[in-house]
Amino acid sequence: MENIRIALVTTAYNESACIEAFVKEAYSRMSNLLNYSEIVGSFEICIANNCSNDNTLQLLLDQKKSLPMLRVIDNSMNYGYDVSILNALKSAKADIFLVMCSDFEDPFADAFDMLKEFVDSLGYDNTSVLGVKRLKLPWIFRFNRYVYYLISGFGSRTSSLPGFHGFGVYSKQSIDRALDYAEKVAPNARKSLLWGSVNYRPHEYIKNQRRGGKSSYTLLSYYKESLSQIFDLPSLSSRLAIRFSFLFIV
Repeated sequence: MENIRIALVTTAYNESACIEAFVKEAYSRMSNLLNYSEIVGSFEICIANNCSNDNTLQLLLDQKKSLPMLRVIDNSMNYGYDVSILNALKSAKADIFLVMCSDFEDPFADAFDMLKEFVDSLGYDNTSVLGVKRLKLPWIFRFNRYVYYLISGFGSRTSSLPGFHGFGVYSKQSIDRALDYAEKVAPNARKSLLWGSVNYRPHEYIKNQRRGGKSSYTLLSYYKESLSQIFDLPSLSSRLAIRFSFLFIV
């Protein structure tokens, strides 16, 4: 396999504090990857601006003038992280996809270790490399995350990897399956990407401090999202199962 195309795909919301540094780091790492492997022929950096109300979009457009491999998607409204990243994946043209956050919370060093691991194996076994966060948290937050994954995991196997939020490396086949899941089941990026990854290897990492923007997750939002699945799951049997499971927990 030669002339492999690689796409780094992310979304940005009010990331003016760090988006220029992110693109610069992404370009530098991608360029080094071209020298690392002879089979890598080209790359692109695909960023969806999720209707930022600061100057994130203008900073991206300014960078695009000197970086033709930078693809900027300007969402007409704030779709939220899930829909925004899924739409960006639809637009990206590649054989291998690296999905990560644009606020430096996902470490570049780990991202490209994962990418090199995938490239070295050529993805022949179609095995995704998934980032799994290792966190040192107060017991109340650990309990909160445990309940979140427990409740959301009753309805589908796609919630069975605590600490995974989408950060990972995927083949085009895995992305196609993920997008199909998102369209037919639910537009949940984490679940879609995990469902699309028939085989996967976890890669443990310690997240960085966020440099810009704002996290969409708070202590309460984990409960709100998991409880919302009681009503949103498409399968009647899954909805019944998760209701009974929730009652059992209570």
